[in-house]
Amino acid sequence: MKVRMTAEDIPILLEWLLRRGRDEFREETKNYGKGFDLELMDACELLELYGEVKRRLLERGLQAPACPPSEELPDPPPEEIFVNRDYRIFLPKRNGQELKLRPLVKTVFLFFLRHPEGILLKSVGEHRAEIESLYSKVSRRSDQETVSATVARLADALDNSIHENCSRLNARLSEYFQGTALENLQVRGEYGGLRRIRHDRMLVRWESDGRQ
Repeated sequence: MKVRMTAEDIPILLEWLLRRGRDEFREETKNYGKGFDLELMDACELLELYGEVKRRLLERGLQAPACPPSEELPDPPPEEIFVNRDYRIFLPKRNGQELKLRPLVKTVFLFFLRHPEGILLKSVGEHRAEIESLYSKVSRRSDQETVSATVARLADALDNSIHENCSRLNARLSEYFQGTALENLQVRGEYGGLRRIRHDRMLVRWESDGRQ
């Protein structure tokens, strides 16, 4: 899956691509990148850009700077999460970009954000009332019977719904984040053990108290 680049990623990756580069490399990159919206380029496309520029320079007898291993790339600063009273999720460090999730997936995300101690997936049923209240507010459904039925599946240890929605959440998050930020925001844990979101809760702000 492609990783969508953000405005904060671009200076880091361009510095990486141009590190110790010649003036010719900078100019070639500028020329080749003309017409590209670098903010929408993903990591794979930037690597392709590097490869194309390197090829052109070698054809001209010039040397392109070595492409350092990915672990040399600095991690972007930790993400801040803001949840407003309507349970919409925003990213303040990205000019207030909204993190858009389907209602049930969002419910799973917010539920795990509420529980930094971690949750056993087989014990989700013990939190059914909390999840039902949260899903009702997130989805804005007036049909309580449908809300209850949906959450019943999520809370049923014999149903795969909680696993499926954790997987959907993690996949969706990978479209917004990468690296350490992604790892810390995904629901993770050992098989059969506690699942948790490791993100620093000091960076999570609720317009309500997070429990209403």
